Amino acid sequence: MHGHLTDREDTMRVKRFTRAIAATVALAAFGLVAPAAASADDGDTAEVGSHCTPWEGVYGHGGTTYTDLRTCVDVLDHQGDYHFTIETNRTTYRYGGIWYSASDVYPAGATATVRIEPTPGQEGPSEGRFKAWTLVSRSYHTSLGAMNEAITCGTYHLDVNYEQTGPYYGHDRVLTAERSFDDFVIPCS
Repeated sequence: MHGHLTDREDTMRVKRFTRAIAATVALAAFGLVAPAAASADDGDTAEVGSHCTPWEGVYGHGGTTYTDLRTCVDVLDHQGDYHFTIETNRTTYRYGGIWYSASDVYPAGATATVRIEPTPGQEGPSEGRFKAWTLVSRSYHTSLGAMNEAITCGTYHLDVNYEQTGPYYGHDRVLTAERSFDDFVIPCS
């Protein structure tokens, strides 16, 4: 008879349902107890994301070139892979009392060296990178390349040396920024 279950079929169905619920509860409990990829003991795991210096406006020699500049330490994953990034904005030059943006016609050549070291008493990488590139727009974002060591959370000393020639003007009006950040923090995740 369709639509009606015998007592035996009904009992078998209840047992299968009970076993399925028990298996689901066991899997859920195992999932709650299983260790996470990064345990609480891994307190030195760096927070994934961009950790940047404040933006700073910098004028070139004679006030004829200008750029906003900041440096970032980009933590790429929970293993501590990272790279440095230089970001510029409002890369401009003044001619005849008017400010113009960097362009293909009047580009700016830029170089940067960034170095990071842990503060005394702390573990962490001690390494640096150099890069040269051309700015052909008002804003730019460039990575200095992958680093060799893993970074951990904590306080670091960060040195940044940035030099820009142009736009429009030559080596007689170079824009330079040499900055040191003694308390540069990479937060813990």
